This record gives sequence, C-alpha cells and structure tokens, in this order.
Amino acid sequence: SETLIDEIQRKVLIVLGNGIMSTSELAQSVGISQPKDMRRRYLRLLLDMHFIEYTLPQKPNSRLQKYRLTEKGHAWLKDNKQ
Repeated sequence: SETLIDEIQRKVLIVLGNGIMSTSELAQSVGISQPKDMRRRYLRLLLDMHFIEYTLPQKPNSRLQKYRLTEKGHAWLKDNKQ
C-alpha cells in the first residue's frame, strides 16, 4: 500500500516527522494553497492508511485539530526518507 503515497503525501510524512501540525500549517509547508483541499485530497488517505492520526480523535472537525505520525508513519519515514 506504500505505493499509493504520492509526492505531497510523502512531504506531509516528512514534515510531520518534525512534530505535530495543523491542516493549515501542513498545507503551507507542502505548498498547497487551500487547507480544505489538503484535508480532502491528502490527509484523508494518510489517516485511512494509519500513517497519521488526529491529536483530538473524538473531535475530527475541531478548529484545534492537529495531526501527528503514527508508529506506522514513523516506520515508513525511517524506511523511505532520502
């Protein structure tokens, strides 16, 4: 399933390797102008694949929501970072 990760998602994993970030912080870090697009097009798949997780899982739509790498995300990063 790792082959499903595109370049933007790869950048998200690398950026999250440095710590927790919000949707808008992630969008800015990887060059996406619309945080809403960021969530729909890139973060959703990474969440579904368990590479990243919510910091507030009980409130997925909270304005305070942020994302962090899971153990699986850290393992992927370790194996794929160049």
